Amino acid sequence: MMCRILHVLAVVAAMVILSGCYTGVSFSPDSKRLVVADHKGLHVMNADGSGARTLPNSDGGEQPSWSPDGRWIAFANNPIAYNGEKQRFETWIYDNRTGKSRKITDEFGAPYSWREDGARLAGIRPGEGKRKAQLYVCDPDGGDVVRVMELPSANAGGPLWVPHTDMLVVQVDDARNLYLVDGPECRRITTTGGILGAGLSADGSKLYWVRQPSNTAINGWQVYRYDLAKMVATRLPFPSTTPFPAPLPGFHADYMAVDIGPGARKMIVSMLLENTPPDRPNSRGKSYVVSSVMTMDGKEAHVIRTGGTAAKRMMRRTTGDLFETYWSPDGKHIALQEIVTTRKRNRLFIYDAYGRNERCIYTEPSG
Repeated sequence: MMCRILHVLAVVAAMVILSGCYTGVSFSPDSKRLVVADHKGLHVMNADGSGARTLPNSDGGEQPSWSPDGRWIAFANNPIAYNGEKQRFETWIYDNRTGKSRKITDEFGAPYSWREDGARLAGIRPGEGKRKAQLYVCDPDGGDVVRVMELPSANAGGPLWVPHTDMLVVQVDDARNLYLVDGPECRRITTTGGILGAGLSADGSKLYWVRQPSNTAINGWQVYRYDLAKMVATRLPFPSTTPFPAPLPGFHADYMAVDIGPGARKMIVSMLLENTPPDRPNSRGKSYVVSSVMTMDGKEAHVIRTGGTAAKRMMRRTTGDLFETYWSPDGKHIALQEIVTTRKRNRLFIYDAYGRNERCIYTEPSG
């Protein structure tokens, strides 16, 4: 369940784009089922799209997260709603044993991270005004909601729960640095910023991250491995030229995100490209999104295609239409949720671990 927690740039940049689009996918621990959010609620189905059913009281729900023990599905319900000038954050839980959904807190919302036994859920409440972000944990079975600490900045992404510990990794501040929260301590792991995504090794002893040297640099990325016990970071070999399709003529990278897969064996690199004129940065031009699956050493890469050439297809859509990717816990499949904001009709595709063998398993009903 750690495969997507620190898709940090998507959290920072895409929240503005995707808020109100009712998105999110999460696999069951055995990777045989998944839950998907759309404009009509949350729907649980088999990994081939069969047997779909809608969860109760999930209308308006998004960003679901299936617990590692299989019992719970946490989701945000109206995660950024306004009551006057105050933001409201609601976290709901669906219990697979009882078949019922209920609100457990309005202190924090998505994205979430589960402890490996499914007994604790962590989330972040973003800062408001001069108030800094807050890290919370709670008991999904109805226990107390505990504020762990105030984080160093108003902006925070994640969190990522380190297995067999009470430590959490969070992405904090506008520079996109990683911090390790251990009890009352909050220790900065990175100082250079530009973190695109992070994930854990199979045994949870190593933290991996991908760094972008500048905001729109397509090449020159850096991959690091951090020993959580020794607190030592090592830069790993990675090509100076990123194995990623070159942008179409006149297009430039607007933002990028990295989704490190289970066990940090592969990663999905997603890039939003636009052709906004340099002299009119606030104008709306054409855009497209491309995702590529690659090994952590960058030696092998495969472009994920959404039916034909992704670039040509995405260019036919209006700015703001995107897709989000999600790993299955066993690392054998990738889910891609296609988000079409103009029609409010999302679709869900499944691929193998190399981004091949595309199958559309779910289309949001019209109406």
